[in-house]
Amino acid sequence: LEKDLALRRAWTQASVYPFVVFFSCCLMTIGMVSYVFPTFIDLFRGLDVKLPLFTRALITLTETVRNPVVFLPVLAGSGIGATLLWQYFLTPVGRRQWDWVRLEIPYLGSLARKIALSRVSRTLGTLLASGIPSLMALKIAGAASSNSIIRDAIERVSSEMKKGVKLSDALDGSTVFPRVFVQMVQAGEESGELSGMLLRLGDFFEEEVQLALAAFTAMIEPVMIAFMGALVLFVLVAVFQPIYQLMALF
Repeated sequence: LEKDLALRRAWTQASVYPFVVFFSCCLMTIGMVSYVFPTFIDLFRGLDVKLPLFTRALITLTETVRNPVVFLPVLAGSGIGATLLWQYFLTPVGRRQWDWVRLEIPYLGSLARKIALSRVSRTLGTLLASGIPSLMALKIAGAASSNSIIRDAIERVSSEMKKGVKLSDALDGSTVFPRVFVQMVQAGEESGELSGMLLRLGDFFEEEVQLALAAFTAMIEPVMIAFMGALVLFVLVAVFQPIYQLMALF
Protein backbone atom coordinates (compact mmCIF):
# COMPACT_ATOMS: atom_id res chain seq x y z
CA LEU A 1 0.00 0.00 0.00
CA GLU A 2 2.85 2.39 0.77
CA LYS A 3 4.54 1.72 -2.57
CA ASP A 4 1.25 2.02 -4.42
CA LEU A 5 0.51 5.32 -2.68
CA ALA A 6 3.97 6.61 -3.64
CA LEU A 7 3.30 5.76 -7.30
CA ARG A 8 -0.07 7.48 -7.19
CA ARG A 9 1.50 10.60 -5.70
CA ALA A 10 4.20 10.62 -8.36
CA TRP A 11 1.59 10.29 -11.11
CA THR A 12 -0.50 13.08 -9.55
CA GLN A 13 2.52 15.39 -9.36
CA ALA A 14 3.38 14.67 -12.99
CA SER A 15 -0.16 15.39 -14.22
CA VAL A 16 -0.84 18.57 -12.22
CA TYR A 17 1.08 20.92 -14.54
CA PRO A 18 -0.52 19.69 -17.82
CA PHE A 19 -3.97 19.81 -16.23
CA VAL A 20 -3.52 23.36 -14.93
CA VAL A 21 -2.21 24.59 -18.29
CA PHE A 22 -5.01 22.90 -20.24
CA PHE A 23 -7.67 24.20 -17.84
CA SER A 24 -6.23 27.72 -18.09
CA CYS A 25 -6.28 27.54 -21.89
CA CYS A 26 -9.93 26.47 -21.82
CA LEU A 27 -10.90 29.31 -19.49
CA MET A 28 -8.96 31.83 -21.59
CA THR A 29 -10.61 30.60 -24.80
CA ILE A 30 -14.11 30.74 -23.29
CA GLY A 31 -13.50 34.24 -21.97
CA MET A 32 -12.20 35.52 -25.30
CA VAL A 33 -15.00 33.88 -27.27
CA SER A 34 -17.64 35.27 -24.90
CA TYR A 35 -16.41 38.83 -24.35
CA VAL A 36 -13.53 39.81 -26.67
CA PHE A 37 -14.30 38.33 -30.07
CA PRO A 38 -17.89 39.68 -30.38
CA THR A 39 -16.46 43.23 -30.51
CA PHE A 40 -14.27 42.33 -33.47
CA ILE A 41 -17.09 40.42 -35.17
CA ASP A 42 -19.28 43.52 -35.24
CA LEU A 43 -16.34 45.42 -36.75
CA PHE A 44 -15.67 42.77 -39.39
CA ARG A 45 -19.29 42.67 -40.50
CA GLY A 46 -19.10 46.38 -41.29
CA LEU A 47 -16.03 45.95 -43.49
CA ASP A 48 -16.51 45.75 -47.24
CA VAL A 49 -13.89 43.02 -47.69
CA LYS A 50 -13.99 39.27 -48.13
CA LEU A 51 -13.12 37.73 -44.78
CA PRO A 52 -10.30 35.15 -44.76
CA LEU A 53 -10.80 31.55 -43.70
CA PHE A 54 -9.41 31.96 -40.17
CA THR A 55 -11.67 34.94 -39.52
CA ARG A 56 -14.76 33.09 -40.76
CA ALA A 57 -13.82 30.13 -38.56
CA LEU A 58 -13.43 32.44 -35.56
CA ILE A 59 -16.82 34.04 -36.23
CA THR A 60 -18.47 30.62 -36.54
CA LEU A 61 -16.88 29.43 -33.31
CA THR A 62 -17.89 32.57 -31.42
CA GLU A 63 -21.48 32.53 -32.64
CA THR A 64 -21.80 28.82 -31.85
CA VAL A 65 -20.53 29.23 -28.28
CA ARG A 66 -22.69 32.31 -27.66
CA ASN A 67 -25.83 30.68 -29.08
CA PRO A 68 -27.60 28.79 -26.25
CA VAL A 69 -29.80 26.92 -28.73
CA VAL A 70 -26.68 25.22 -30.09
CA PHE A 71 -24.26 25.31 -27.18
CA LEU A 72 -26.52 24.02 -24.39
CA PRO A 73 -27.66 20.85 -26.26
CA VAL A 74 -24.03 20.10 -27.16
CA LEU A 75 -22.99 20.61 -23.53
CA ALA A 76 -25.86 18.49 -22.23
CA GLY A 77 -25.21 15.76 -24.80
CA SER A 78 -21.53 15.67 -23.89
CA GLY A 79 -22.37 15.33 -20.19
CA ILE A 80 -24.91 12.57 -20.81
CA GLY A 81 -22.51 10.75 -23.15
CA ALA A 82 -19.69 10.93 -20.61
CA THR A 83 -22.00 9.61 -17.86
CA LEU A 84 -23.21 6.69 -20.00
CA LEU A 85 -19.65 5.87 -21.01
CA TRP A 86 -18.56 5.91 -17.37
CA GLN A 87 -21.43 3.58 -16.41
CA TYR A 88 -20.46 1.24 -19.24
CA PHE A 89 -16.86 1.08 -18.05
CA LEU A 90 -18.15 0.00 -14.63
CA THR A 91 -19.59 -3.18 -16.17
CA PRO A 92 -17.35 -6.28 -16.45
CA VAL A 93 -17.15 -6.07 -20.25
CA GLY A 94 -16.57 -2.33 -20.25
CA ARG A 95 -13.98 -2.61 -17.51
CA ARG A 96 -12.06 -5.20 -19.48
CA GLN A 97 -12.12 -3.05 -22.62
CA TRP A 98 -10.94 -0.01 -20.64
CA ASP A 99 -8.11 -2.04 -19.08
CA TRP A 100 -7.05 -3.14 -22.56
CA VAL A 101 -7.07 0.47 -23.78
CA ARG A 102 -4.99 1.53 -20.78
CA LEU A 103 -2.29 -0.98 -21.73
CA GLU A 104 -2.32 -0.11 -25.45
CA ILE A 105 -2.26 3.70 -25.35
CA PRO A 106 1.05 4.91 -26.82
CA TYR A 107 3.57 5.76 -24.09
CA LEU A 108 0.97 5.91 -21.31
CA GLY A 109 0.14 2.24 -21.94
CA SER A 110 3.74 1.25 -21.22
CA LEU A 111 3.59 3.31 -18.04
CA ALA A 112 0.35 1.65 -16.90
CA ARG A 113 1.83 -1.79 -17.62
CA LYS A 114 4.92 -1.04 -15.52
CA ILE A 115 2.77 0.17 -12.62
CA ALA A 116 0.66 -3.00 -12.74
CA LEU A 117 3.74 -5.25 -12.99
CA SER A 118 5.31 -3.43 -10.07
CA ARG A 119 2.26 -4.23 -7.95
CA VAL A 120 2.28 -7.86 -9.10
CA SER A 121 6.00 -8.31 -8.44
CA ARG A 122 5.99 -6.75 -4.99
CA THR A 123 2.78 -8.46 -3.87
CA LEU A 124 3.86 -11.87 -5.16
CA GLY A 125 7.34 -11.55 -3.66
CA THR A 126 5.98 -10.50 -0.27
CA LEU A 127 3.45 -13.35 -0.16
CA LEU A 128 5.96 -16.01 -1.22
CA ALA A 129 8.44 -14.76 1.39
CA SER A 130 5.68 -15.12 4.00
CA GLY A 131 5.11 -18.77 3.11
CA ILE A 132 1.87 -18.36 1.14
CA PRO A 133 1.38 -21.17 -1.45
CA SER A 134 2.25 -20.17 -5.00
CA LEU A 135 -1.22 -20.55 -6.51
CA MET A 136 -2.88 -18.53 -3.77
CA ALA A 137 -0.14 -15.89 -3.97
CA LEU A 138 -0.65 -15.62 -7.73
CA LYS A 139 -4.38 -15.13 -7.31
CA ILE A 140 -3.86 -12.32 -4.79
CA ALA A 141 -1.13 -10.72 -6.92
CA GLY A 142 -3.43 -10.75 -9.94
CA ALA A 143 -6.12 -8.92 -7.98
CA ALA A 144 -3.51 -6.42 -6.75
CA SER A 145 -2.64 -5.47 -10.34
CA SER A 146 -5.96 -3.56 -10.69
CA ASN A 147 -6.07 -4.59 -14.35
CA SER A 148 -8.36 -7.34 -15.62
CA ILE A 149 -6.12 -8.15 -18.61
CA ILE A 150 -3.12 -8.85 -16.37
CA ARG A 151 -5.32 -10.64 -13.83
CA ASP A 152 -6.65 -12.98 -16.53
CA ALA A 153 -3.09 -13.61 -17.75
CA ILE A 154 -2.04 -14.56 -14.22
CA GLU A 155 -5.03 -16.88 -13.94
CA ARG A 156 -3.86 -18.64 -17.12
CA VAL A 157 -0.38 -18.90 -15.60
CA SER A 158 -1.92 -20.51 -12.50
CA SER A 159 -3.75 -23.02 -14.70
CA GLU A 160 -0.46 -23.97 -16.39
CA MET A 161 1.26 -24.36 -13.02
CA LYS A 162 -1.46 -26.78 -11.89
CA LYS A 163 -0.34 -28.98 -14.80
CA GLY A 164 3.23 -29.01 -13.47
CA VAL A 165 4.68 -26.18 -15.56
CA LYS A 166 7.22 -23.91 -13.87
CA LEU A 167 6.26 -20.32 -13.19
CA SER A 168 8.84 -18.90 -15.59
CA ASP A 169 7.75 -21.24 -18.39
CA ALA A 170 4.10 -20.35 -17.83
CA LEU A 171 4.94 -16.64 -17.88
CA ASP A 172 6.98 -17.09 -21.06
CA GLY A 173 3.87 -18.29 -22.87
CA SER A 174 2.03 -15.03 -22.19
CA THR A 175 2.38 -11.84 -24.23
CA VAL A 176 1.45 -9.65 -21.25
CA PHE A 177 4.70 -10.05 -19.32
CA PRO A 178 7.90 -8.53 -20.74
CA ARG A 179 11.03 -10.57 -21.30
CA VAL A 180 12.87 -9.06 -18.34
CA PHE A 181 10.06 -10.17 -16.02
CA VAL A 182 10.28 -13.77 -17.25
CA GLN A 183 14.09 -13.82 -17.05
CA MET A 184 14.15 -12.46 -13.51
CA VAL A 185 11.59 -15.05 -12.38
CA GLN A 186 13.62 -17.80 -14.06
CA ALA A 187 16.79 -16.60 -12.33
CA GLY A 188 14.95 -16.56 -9.00
CA GLU A 189 13.71 -20.12 -9.50
CA GLU A 190 17.15 -21.40 -10.42
CA SER A 191 18.83 -19.67 -7.47
CA GLY A 192 16.11 -20.52 -4.94
CA GLU A 193 15.54 -16.81 -4.23
CA LEU A 194 12.31 -16.25 -6.13
CA SER A 195 10.70 -14.01 -3.52
CA GLY A 196 13.77 -11.78 -3.23
CA MET A 197 14.09 -11.58 -7.01
CA LEU A 198 10.43 -10.55 -7.31
CA LEU A 199 10.92 -7.80 -4.74
CA ARG A 200 13.94 -6.54 -6.67
CA LEU A 201 11.84 -6.71 -9.82
CA GLY A 202 9.20 -4.56 -8.12
CA ASP A 203 11.89 -1.99 -7.27
CA PHE A 204 13.08 -2.08 -10.88
CA PHE A 205 9.64 -1.33 -12.30
CA GLU A 206 9.08 1.42 -9.72
CA GLU A 207 12.30 3.11 -10.84
CA GLU A 208 11.19 2.74 -14.46
CA VAL A 209 7.89 4.41 -13.59
CA GLN A 210 9.65 7.29 -11.85
CA LEU A 211 11.90 7.87 -14.88
CA ALA A 212 8.94 7.62 -17.26
CA LEU A 213 6.96 10.15 -15.22
CA ALA A 214 9.89 12.55 -15.22
CA ALA A 215 10.22 12.17 -18.99
CA PHE A 216 6.46 12.66 -19.41
CA THR A 217 6.56 15.89 -17.42
CA ALA A 218 9.51 17.16 -19.44
CA MET A 219 7.78 16.25 -22.71
CA ILE A 220 4.35 17.65 -21.94
CA GLU A 221 5.65 21.14 -21.08
CA PRO A 222 6.82 22.06 -24.62
CA VAL A 223 3.70 20.43 -26.06
CA MET A 224 1.47 22.64 -23.92
CA ILE A 225 3.51 25.71 -24.81
CA ALA A 226 3.20 24.87 -28.52
CA PHE A 227 -0.56 24.39 -28.11
CA MET A 228 -0.95 27.79 -26.44
CA GLY A 229 1.25 29.38 -29.10
CA ALA A 230 -0.89 27.88 -31.88
CA LEU A 231 -4.03 29.18 -30.19
CA VAL A 232 -2.60 32.70 -29.90
CA LEU A 233 -1.39 32.58 -33.52
CA PHE A 234 -4.84 31.54 -34.73
CA VAL A 235 -6.46 34.44 -32.87
CA LEU A 236 -3.93 36.99 -34.13
CA VAL A 237 -4.26 35.88 -37.75
CA ALA A 238 -8.06 35.78 -37.56
CA VAL A 239 -8.30 39.25 -36.02
CA PHE A 240 -5.61 41.21 -37.85
CA GLN A 241 -5.70 39.71 -41.35
CA PRO A 242 -8.96 41.42 -42.38
CA ILE A 243 -7.65 44.68 -40.90
CA TYR A 244 -4.54 44.42 -43.07
CA GLN A 245 -6.75 43.72 -46.09
CA LEU A 246 -8.78 46.83 -45.35
CA MET A 247 -5.63 48.94 -45.01
CA ALA A 248 -4.41 47.68 -48.36
CA LEU A 249 -7.47 49.17 -50.02
CA PHE A 250 -6.38 52.72 -49.13
